[in-house]
Amino acid sequence: MKVSKKKSCVELKVPFHDVDRVNIVWHGHYFKYFELARTALMRMHDLDVDEIIALGFGLVVSESKCRHVSAARYGDDLKVSAFFVDLSHRIDVGYVIENAHSEKIIARGRTQMVCVTPELDFLTQIPDEILERITR
Repeated sequence: MKVSKKKSCVELKVPFHDVDRVNIVWHGHYFKYFELARTALMRMHDLDVDEIIALGFGLVVSESKCRHVSAARYGDDLKVSAFFVDLSHRIDVGYVIENAHSEKIIARGRTQMVCVTPELDFLTQIPDEILERITR
């Protein structure tokens, strides 16, 4: 399956409320950063939430992973990239979080999303209407 070469990049400054007592980003917030980049990626392909619903589908995350390579700290400028990895049966998105200045990798991650019907029945394949927007 041809996967789009487009990737999204969002930049953010680590806010105080995302860090622990030693000014390091709490591990759960990395998934929030992934979500920001994934939302930008989906918008690039005309697949924002309202557009997916209008097509008669929904997307749910079925699996997520994060490998922490180094620490992000309060005030760091981060660049978060998202890109499609695989479209066999699920929408598989990869992520890289890096320091926007040093380009040092902070974390790498992946999420898999499954398409669902409005009744939340899981689909075994990505609907053509969604797949066409990702691969064009």
